[in-house]
Order: sequence, then structure tokens, then C-alpha cells
Amino acid sequence: MEKKLGSLFDGIGGFPLAAKRNGIRPVWASEIEKFPMAVTMYRFPEMKHMGDITKLHGENLPVVDVIAGGSPCQDLSIAGRRAGLAGMRSGLFLEQVRIIKEMRRQEERRKNSSGRRADVPVRPRYMVWENVPGAFSSGEPKGADFKRVLEEVCGISEESVSLPGPPDGAWTPAGIILGQEFSVAWRVLDAQFWGVPQRRRRIFLVADFGGHSAGEILFESESVWRHYQESREQREKAAADLGGGTFDAGTGADIVCLMDQGGQRMDVYRNLIGTLLAHSSSTPPIIMASSQANAEIGIGYCPTITAAAGMAGNNQPILFDNHGPDTRYSGPVKVAQTITSALGTGGNNTPLAVHGEPYCIAGNVINRQDKNGGNGCGYQQGVSYTLTTEDRHCVAYTDDLRRKKRVRKLIPLECERLMGFPDHWTDIPGASDSVRYRALGNSVAVPCVEYILCGIAYFLERQEGERDVHIPG
Repeated sequence: MEKKLGSLFDGIGGFPLAAKRNGIRPVWASEIEKFPMAVTMYRFPEMKHMGDITKLHGENLPVVDVIAGGSPCQDLSIAGRRAGLAGMRSGLFLEQVRIIKEMRRQEERRKNSSGRRADVPVRPRYMVWENVPGAFSSGEPKGADFKRVLEEVCGISEESVSLPGPPDGAWTPAGIILGQEFSVAWRVLDAQFWGVPQRRRRIFLVADFGGHSAGEILFESESVWRHYQESREQREKAAADLGGGTFDAGTGADIVCLMDQGGQRMDVYRNLIGTLLAHSSSTPPIIMASSQANAEIGIGYCPTITAAAGMAGNNQPILFDNHGPDTRYSGPVKVAQTITSALGTGGNNTPLAVHGEPYCIAGNVINRQDKNGGNGCGYQQGVSYTLTTEDRHCVAYTDDLRRKKRVRKLIPLECERLMGFPDHWTDIPGASDSVRYRALGNSVAVPCVEYILCGIAYFLERQEGERDVHIPG
């Protein structure tokens, strides 16, 4: 059976993107801001837009297996006024709970009238909620709002659930609740440890209303779900191939092959190598792996393809033409100069690749006096500060060729990579940089969501008995 997702507070489609990568079809979404809606209409033309969450009725929504969403965080954040769940924005979390309850009641009525097996879980079976760690300390007494979040979520499966307050007066960054037929788990994930160089700590809560899988989904090692995902993708590719169609073998990083045509010109092939001739007088092909950290350049061999190949947010070298005889260089260039057979024998034209470790400067310290402060010391090496809707962080780096320090603002493309989106995800017709910055700051870190939805996809697959799936030991 096809696995389906409904996305609340959808933004620019972080949850639908992660769902699609894990074999879950995004069926519908709820969002009210125009630009994020335009992005998802452009990227997911088949996904229905249902409008304002406060006007939705769960019994009228298409049935899905998973409801996901990150309700507005402004009233829970330590940077806000801390109105908590009583605030107009963060209080929309209760609308998410209401909709799931209505959907499940309607599904139970359908199940009873159709005579379906009693052991088939009612849909939606899973809920995913994302928010700021400030939710742990919001409310009066301290932490009361997160206590209510847990009680409301547990109440979807069992009414009138009452939970004790946090142990020692503070919520731990990870925990689990097991009911008779449900489970709820939460965990703080920091995006910088999940494949993108951004310090972005967020609470991720998973609820399984049909079993005790929530803890396994959130606390199982990433390698387990990656193994399952790779196995699923291999099965799908094999099925597509057997079906008579063809599929793109280049789903990882692009491989660029440069073929020297006798020193007169350089032909460029992407994911394809030119004809190799036994009698050719040209040099061996130059093969460059793009979009991976510390990308290699190999002469006559393919560079190592790493597990991160094809993922956004990795470093690419800057290429310069180097004219050895008169010590000139030019560039940066997009295409390497012709590589001759004398390469490396001294005094020849070897392309230059320049790398530099950047520093991120927090947007809230720029153009301020020293005493006004910011996030700690205001800068950190190699990892970006959390993207927000307001701050515009900068990058400081060394121009190795001119031996100068330079500072510039992050561009939208870099912000997309820092959030784990594909390049140019928000670069739709008519988009301005300002609306792209804001939408990205409001979104979710896609790799974190992928990890969670991969686990959910596994348990949904096991529930249906579609295949003999297993968690590797």
C-alpha cells in the first residue's frame, strides 16, 4: 500500500521533500504565506494545498499515514516574548492536535462500518512535530508548556492523560513515553551533526498511535536507517529497470570528464566518458567529482565517491588557469585549461585549486558596538549560526591569492545548502532574495527530517507486510 503524508505549517516543503526521498507521497499541505506556497506549488505540482489550518476539518481531509509539521515557534523561543502555548502563533500546535483527532475519529468510523481487521492501525498512525528547545522551559511553572504538549499528543490515543512535570525541574533533551497501545518520543537534533554545517538545534517529537516504534525511530542509529533506505532504493531501481524503463544511474554527484583532443581543444562530458582510442595521442581523461568535500581530480582514474556525494552543502574547489612560463594566472574559470602530456614535468600549466576555511559571523553583531554583544563571541569557524527569518549572517574568508581578509553575506543558495535543500530550491520565477531568506529561516533542516521519516517508512512497510524488511544488527 502506498505510504502518504500530510504536511501542516508546510513552509517551503521540507517535510514533503524528505518524505518523497523515503518513498512516502506528500498528498496535501497547509500553509498561508504566499511565497512558501508558490515554492511548493512549483516543486510539488501534484500536492494539494488545503489553506489555513484553523479552517480545516480533519474528517474532510484525504487520509494519510503521517501528519508532520513544525508549529510556529515565536512564542516558545527564548528570543521571543515567551507567551507560550497561550500565544496566537505557537498555540496553533493545538490545531494540529485537533485535526489529527478528527481524522482518526473519522477513520475509526470507516473502519467499523467496513469491517476491517481490528489489528489494522487507525490512520494517521504517526505524528511528527518540530520546534525550538525553548519549549522545554516555556510556561509557568517552568516547562509547563512542554508538559502540555506531551499530554495533548498522548491524549490523541488515550483521553485524559496526565503526566508528571519534568524530573528535577527541567526536561531532558531526549525521552520516551510508552502507553498501552501508543508511544511518544522526543529528541533534540542539531543539524551540524546531520550533514549540513549549521548549528541548528531543534526538538523533534514522534508519536506512534498504533504501537511502540517511536523510540526506535528517534533513537536508532543513523546508519541503520541509511542501510534500510539504500536497500529500498535498490529495490525500486531494480523494479523500474525490470519494468522496461530506464533510470538515471547518475543519482549521486555529477562526474565531469575532460577529454583532451590532441591539445587543440578540451571536450567536456557530464556523467559520460568520451571514446577512448588505443592510438590516441591525447592525454588521459581528467575526471573531477563535483559537489563533494575536498573533491579530487584524477588523471586516468575516477576520484573516490563518498557517502556525501551529491549532498548539498559541500565544498567545491575554485579553479584557476595557471600559465607557468610567465607566472601568470587567470580566473576563476568554469572549465579547466587543456592538460598536456608534459603536465607535472616542471614549468608547465597546472590548474590551481584554492580552498579556505571560512568563518561565520553572526548577523546580530554586524554594525553594532562591541558592548552590544551577540551570540557568544559573534563568530565561529566552519559552522554557520542558526538561520532565522531576521538575521543575515556573513562569511569571513581569506583570499589566498591576494592575501586579504574578505567578508560577505550568505547568499540564498548557501542558505539552501545549510538547510539541506537542493540548490536553487527557492529560486522560482519572481522570487526576491529577501523572501527566500525569510522562507529558509522558517524551514526545517531536511537531513534531520529525512532520518526520522526513513524510520517511519520502515515501520509502515513492516506493518503492511509488503516486503521482508528487517533492521540490520
